[in-house]
Parts: sequence; structure tokens; C-alpha cells
Amino acid sequence: MFSREAFKDLDYVQTGNSCVLASYAAAAYPFTRKDIYDYFEDYCRHFKIAVSGSDAESKYCEHFHKEYTRREVSGYQIIKELHSSSKAASFIKARESFELEDFNNAAKRIDELNRILKREEDNLVNVFIGKSDHAAFEMHSITIGYDDDGFYFYDVNFGDVQNLIMPLEECGEIGSTFVFRKKN
Repeated sequence: MFSREAFKDLDYVQTGNSCVLASYAAAAYPFTRKDIYDYFEDYCRHFKIAVSGSDAESKYCEHFHKEYTRREVSGYQIIKELHSSSKAASFIKARESFELEDFNNAAKRIDELNRILKREEDNLVNVFIGKSDHAAFEMHSITIGYDDDGFYFYDVNFGDVQNLIMPLEECGEIGSTFVFRKKN
């Protein structure tokens, strides 16, 4: 299990609708110690998108939403492809550091997901939450972990770790889900 302290140096707050790649990068951080902005730059490198200065996040947002719509796939599928095959440095480091598992039908496998997080191994989970009664979670991707103090989440909307004070299934409709497993 990763202690929430693994995120203490991370204070990224998204500036657009960038939560899918940003939450992947946030979950990758304890494994790789790579800055979240590096992933936006490397996304743009991978897709040969010209960037200047600090506009990689906005260029990512513009391209990413068009890409998954054009291809009719989930945003998580595009991130999985980058993780598996991109030659950009951040994704290479991520591949070397952890395995990324698609956790299909997560909404029906909540107990299993909870057990994965509670294991002694260093595991984290990213979950895309669709409709929700909680505005902060609706149509949003968050990183979830577990430590001696219970379940917690890193939210790129706020740039910090917070206690998950409700069962995951009460956060909203559970959609695409990744499990991050440290490589030995």
C-alpha cells in the first residue's frame, strides 16, 4: 500500500478538462517521481503536436477530446495505449516502473478493488466517475489509495490528498478503471 505521504510533494491543479491524463500522471508519481506536466509534453511529442512554453496541457486537452471522439473509444483506452507503446520518456519510465491493468466491470467488482488496494503491495487505482450526486466527482477521474488511515484520493481539481469518506460505489457511476501495480 502507498501511504498518502507519497503524494506530499505533488500539488498539481488542472487548468482544463485534463483529468484523464493528469490522474494517470498523479498515480504514476509515487512510482516514477515524474512531474505531471512532463506527461502533457510527452503526450504532445507522441502525437507530434507543436507546443511552446507552458501550453502542453491545453494542447493535450484540445487534441485528446477530439481523438477519443473520433476513434469512439474511452479516454482511458488512449492512455493505456500510450502507457503500452509510446516512445516518449514519461511513458517509458512509467512502463518500467509499474504495470497498468484495465480493471473491467469495476462497478460490479468493488469488493475486489478494495482488496487490491488494501494489500501490502504498492497498488493505486484510477477511476472515472460518470454521473454523481457529488459535483466534485461528476465526469471526473481520481486516483485512489489506501493506507493505515483508510481510503484516500488525490484529486487533480484540488491538487491534494483527501480522505475518501464514503464507499467508492457511493461516489457515482464507476466507469473506466485502472489498477497500478509496482513492478518488482
